[in-house]
Amino acid sequence: MLVVHKMTISLTHFKNSIPMTGFELSPGTIVNQIKNLLKERYKEGFPIIKEIIQNANDGEATRLDFGLVKGLGNQVSHPLLKCPALFFLNNGTFTREDEKAIAYIGVDANAGNKGKIGKFGLGQKSVFHFCEAFFFIARSENIPEGCGRFLNPYAPSDGIERRRPNWVALSIEDRDILEEYLRGQGLCQLNEERYFVLWIPLRHRDYSKDHNIIANYYDLDSIQQQFPPDMADKIALLLPALKHLREVHYWQFNTEKNRVEKQFHVRVDSADLQRCLYPKSNGDNYQPIERDLKGKVCIKVKQEEALRMLKFAGKEAILNADYFYSLLPQVPVNDFWEELHQSDYWPKRSKIDETGHESNEPDKSIPHCAVIVSEKDSSQANQGSLKIQWAVFLPLAESSEKEIEEFELIPCQGNKDYNIFLHGYFFLDSGRNYIESLADIRQEKILAKTPNKEAEMVQQWNKILATQGTIKLILHSLQEFRLTHQSSVQDIYNLCTAFIKSKIFQSKIYRESICYQYEWVYCLHNKKWILLDRIRRVKVLPLPSNPNWDWFPNLSRIAQSSSHLLTLSHAPNLRFDNTTFDQWTDREIIDALTNLSETILHNHRGINYLVSFLKECCQNRRTQKIESDEVQKHLIQFIKKGLSQLNLSELNSEIKNALQKLINLIRDSEVIYIDVIENIFQELLQSDISVLLLPKSLFIVPPNGGLGQLNLEDTKTILLNLNSLINRWEQQGTSNTSLEPILKQFLNLSKNYVINILSVNPDWRCLIGSKYPQQTAIFYSYHDFQEFKRKSILFTNSEDSLINLLIQAIENIQPIVVDKEIAKLLEKDQNISPIPCNLDTCKNSLSKTPVLALLPERRKQLLTELLKEVH
Repeated sequence: MLVVHKMTISLTHFKNSIPMTGFELSPGTIVNQIKNLLKERYKEGFPIIKEIIQNANDGEATRLDFGLVKGLGNQVSHPLLKCPALFFLNNGTFTREDEKAIAYIGVDANAGNKGKIGKFGLGQKSVFHFCEAFFFIARSENIPEGCGRFLNPYAPSDGIERRRPNWVALSIEDRDILEEYLRGQGLCQLNEERYFVLWIPLRHRDYSKDHNIIANYYDLDSIQQQFPPDMADKIALLLPALKHLREVHYWQFNTEKNRVEKQFHVRVDSADLQRCLYPKSNGDNYQPIERDLKGKVCIKVKQEEALRMLKFAGKEAILNADYFYSLLPQVPVNDFWEELHQSDYWPKRSKIDETGHESNEPDKSIPHCAVIVSEKDSSQANQGSLKIQWAVFLPLAESSEKEIEEFELIPCQGNKDYNIFLHGYFFLDSGRNYIESLADIRQEKILAKTPNKEAEMVQQWNKILATQGTIKLILHSLQEFRLTHQSSVQDIYNLCTAFIKSKIFQSKIYRESICYQYEWVYCLHNKKWILLDRIRRVKVLPLPSNPNWDWFPNLSRIAQSSSHLLTLSHAPNLRFDNTTFDQWTDREIIDALTNLSETILHNHRGINYLVSFLKECCQNRRTQKIESDEVQKHLIQFIKKGLSQLNLSELNSEIKNALQKLINLIRDSEVIYIDVIENIFQELLQSDISVLLLPKSLFIVPPNGGLGQLNLEDTKTILLNLNSLINRWEQQGTSNTSLEPILKQFLNLSKNYVINILSVNPDWRCLIGSKYPQQTAIFYSYHDFQEFKRKSILFTNSEDSLINLLIQAIENIQPIVVDKEIAKLLEKDQNISPIPCNLDTCKNSLSKTPVLALLPERRKQLLTELLKEVH
């Protein structure tokens, strides 16, 4: 860095020294350096305000006023005091050292002062964006008589500029008039024992045409265009990170009233306020700390009736020296920080003391970091934002037009604007815009090593401070913000959704630091975002986010247990891997479903949540069915019990659709669809069987018609229950005709087991026949069919003519007719298998020597049919 001496004091010449060894710096050199400074490092507009705010805080000012005035008119002699001007006034300290330092460029009076943020000696010179020269006046306990100067970079060593000879030093008279003018405008700091005023005459063509630092010209209107419309909000964001400055006032000149009027007032609320303790003075020994930050900033804008509030909270920390031991080739014997700062590779900066003596001082970067989360109402309806800004106390470069590493702007749902400051005492470029090697750190391009040159020291320091310090404070800062300001679940949800999209969280190295020990997880049962130890088990539940815990009593118990934490599958949890959670075991799923309230099936929302839960926990992604046999068995029993309590004929479409989704999770082989009326279906639901029975009239039968089959035990249970139902209804005198199609369906479903089961239980009335010629179904037992077969009167549906002839030929015969479907099921058991009524069966019946009919005509017809076979 080129060191440039005072702007208005002559250079030191050494007579009788031939030749001279140093450079001589002309005013043109100073002006060119200022031009480069403005072009390459400091941008116009709000960055200038930010630098002045930093300087005020470094001066331990608690209040800063700034604004625009039309000038002092003809009452002053200096021509630039007559021009429209931008002024800054603070109540900070001002020393003789400061008085000298303000006239230097590139030499920092604060280089060794760790209690101040500024460290390049350049920031205040950014005001040259607006002016060609400027004034300052000050008074303090160190300078009770006051002081003031006019600083003109064009002035040669004798202080007199040839082109503009009337640009002379500030006279005591003009200084007094300037003080009195500001005092008369109601700026009360001028009544205090200390103040500092920076008076910046706006550049205009009348005095600077063809002879200027930069060709930008301003008046009271155009200068305001350099300030953002939300300047009050931007300033409010800065105050939480500062140690001293508590309030900022902005004024504009009212021509009609001939005085300034306050446009906005930004101040920190003193109630429950904790701001950064750092930077501290040189005596600090860097003892590790971690400390809460919290408070509110009040924003009052003239055009707005209501007072607005910015809420903030976070953490600051001083890191343990252990993190930085790799910066030295060996572990220090004594004071690590002292040895580090004395390292050959530790950056040095030029310093000037109050005597004008220059020296190189170690850069004052300290192991301090902080994260500050702030929130305010958005100015845009239903469209919030999240800004993430890297900072060295104050935020660095900001741009919404191009992507830069130090700044991100992310849309955020809701009506809140959030800001996250990621502060560390990093090594910066001299324009305070960029952190050295920040993009390379995020992209993991900087490997850990012991530095052997200054550039590597800068990289390693910034990497350690960012990854081991700043980034690790993010989750704790979110926790502190939520606890301090009682943020709603939805607001934090919106904030985290936006943060997940950030470059910070998308970076693997940063995400490892963010989640190094803890994760930020939404706890479903408590409906809170909590800081969770990374080793804690986390299981997910599906959306929606408000299950009725009365429906899921065991799930509620699990959610409250110390061994689990339940979160939402789609919640924007800040975890190292938010796609992988602990799997639900079959036992845990069954436990969650145990004691599940059957009333859940009375509400489509409850059913849909149960469907979502099962899909999340145990659905086979390929088959879309429940994978676990045990879980499926448990679910079938639950559905049967729930259906038994519903009036199925009155189910609305929403419940039917939801039930269908639930049923679709069960494997097709375990579901049987039957044609059944509701009262019989309710009876069947009491059967303790492994498959799920469903009425076809209420549910959609799959294209394959349902693959369900009854096994032996299920068949036995169903037949037993149907037998009991048949007997009970007969005793009650209830018509049982509706049971015939039901029994037929089950006989067909269990055809592999029917004969064996009924032969072992011969009194169960589970066989169907009818007394010829009647067609009314009658329920018979295995014993009954055996007897009918013995009497040769058990027939399948056949030719009515032969049966009629047989009945006429034999006295008191009652044929039992069985339809072909039932007969087909019984054909393997000769004891009960019905036979067709043909000539052979008629002969067989006659061979039993039955009592023949008395009338010959009745016997003759059957005999005629039999004789036909002989011929």
